[in-house]
Amino acid sequence: MMVSRLVVLSALAAFASPILHAATLTSQRPPSADEVLSGYERSPLEFQKRFAAWCEDANHADDDDCMTYGDVATWAGHYANTPVEVVPPVALPGSGSGFTISSAITAIPEWTERQRVVIFNEVHDHPETRLLPLELLPVLRKQGFDTLALEALSVGDGALGSRGYPVYKSGYYTREPIMGRLVREALRLGFKVTGYDVTSDRQLDVASREEAQAENLANRVRDGGGHRVVVLAGLAHAYKRKGGYLQGQEPMAARLGQKLGFTPFVIDQVYAFDGATGRTMPGNGLFVLQKNGKPWAAEPAQFDVSIIGHVQRSGPARDGWATLAPSERLVHITAAPCGSDPCLVQAYRKGDVATAVPLDASMTQGKKDITLLLPSGGIEVRYIGTRGKAIKVVPLSR
Repeated sequence: MMVSRLVVLSALAAFASPILHAATLTSQRPPSADEVLSGYERSPLEFQKRFAAWCEDANHADDDDCMTYGDVATWAGHYANTPVEVVPPVALPGSGSGFTISSAITAIPEWTERQRVVIFNEVHDHPETRLLPLELLPVLRKQGFDTLALEALSVGDGALGSRGYPVYKSGYYTREPIMGRLVREALRLGFKVTGYDVTSDRQLDVASREEAQAENLANRVRDGGGHRVVVLAGLAHAYKRKGGYLQGQEPMAARLGQKLGFTPFVIDQVYAFDGATGRTMPGNGLFVLQKNGKPWAAEPAQFDVSIIGHVQRSGPARDGWATLAPSERLVHITAAPCGSDPCLVQAYRKGDVATAVPLDASMTQGKKDITLLLPSGGIEVRYIGTRGKAIKVVPLSR
């Protein structure tokens, strides 16, 4: 099977097109990853205007640096409402198979209670695959899990625990709001939040990187007499056996099991998340199939359970995501402070520093109001203009 990469660029072009007349590329080449990242840091909207035209071109959209551009777009909360595509689609057990449908949020804890290491896979440019771990963190903490290990997090942010939330420099994928929320919630609940990916500037081959990740995670589990660890990893790293990814090398999860002497419990959020056939789910949400208390997995040799996502894919992405995270709420935000100009709207906890990863964010223009997916209490909204400066900061009354 093959999992396609989400292309955010078409949605970005829809936002950018009215302002692209002001953008000129200094040379006929794709922007480098460093240019993309530094451009976003200076001003998200200027970054948008600068690079959208080049990367939207069908001849350039698969350039590695334009893939970086797609990642960076999600940092500004600019999400394309596109399915997680698996080719060919997964066929679910039919209604006569004996497998019953359950809510993933209520069923997963029954299987994690006796585990020491639980691994969620995710698709890096599909932030909706981070909502289930976010919802389950409170119950996992009650079960005794005490460490959240993220591929996405840098090990260089020594102030993360005392600060209580990630900032721009805390990591790469942690700059995306939903991932940032996962870090915030874990810290609030008392988890130790740590990175485990390779920190060397030297580019490692695939096998060396998988080995380094597994060794780092094994050390997190063993440290101080033993911990119960929740891991969030990119799709291929979470395989329990060699598969069609990673150039045929043994994945991190397989190596981790060998080092620890037991097999981690792996939750697949990819293969049946969208487009699975053969069974109708009861409305929008995240579901699992089980028979006699045992979960169904799309690839039983690789995963212990597969999450079946039934997601509303029409309209703004957040409208569909709200049903995946019952503890979150869609909040209407006025665009009036932006006037007619392009504007980036970001929500923060009151007191967050300027470089904090926002709770949620969205681009808007032409006085078009937006919705944000937010938790409760103590939130302020910052309106950022094209120069990267705050136009206005207002408390959110809810």
